[in-house]
Amino acid sequence: MIPQIKKSMIYDRQLRLWGDQGQNSLETAEICLLNATVAGTECLKNLILPGIGKFTIVDEKKVTGSDVGSNFFLTVDQIGQSKAKCITELLKGLNEFVEANYVEKDPVSLINEDDKFFKQFNVIIASNMLEKDLIKLNKICTTENIILVSLKTNGLFGILRSYVPEHTIIDAHPENVTDYRLDNPFQGLSNYCKQFDFSKMSLVEHSHMP
Repeated sequence: MIPQIKKSMIYDRQLRLWGDQGQNSLETAEICLLNATVAGTECLKNLILPGIGKFTIVDEKKVTGSDVGSNFFLTVDQIGQSKAKCITELLKGLNEFVEANYVEKDPVSLINEDDKFFKQFNVIIASNMLEKDLIKLNKICTTENIILVSLKTNGLFGILRSYVPEHTIIDAHPENVTDYRLDNPFQGLSNYCKQFDFSKMSLVEHSHMP
């Protein structure tokens, strides 16, 4: 776990947005990406930056020239190497506090032969997988209470589906909105405001009023 002071400095903006409880949920999340596609890699990037706990990439393929041309996390000198390994190493560099792992296996074989593998994750992102394999994976996720996100892309078109168990959200933010209106303004302010006829102002003039 990141020391509290350092965490508040790094994640200051998002802590203001979803609070300590939301940040803790991120830091304890373990995400699995099946197939290191461009869209799948981008999804992981957007989860790593705010600070998930751990991610694992499952992909048995090697880096090709086409991969280098479409995925900015890959370079020419990585052609022929493990795609899962190369992308994991580059994504890990985005956030030193996030644990990273990769598995050089076909995701479909894990679904059919080793369903226990998926029990360690909170969320599974399945990228460009066939419907028949998604159905099997969804059964595993439903049994283990795991969130499944299916992502399919083809050129500029994409489909995103989420399979989520029953999930209750409670707004934990206190009602501490401050009202800055003056119900009893001092006389000088009242006199100043009476100088202006707001009904005759243009939108531009009105927008520049203090």
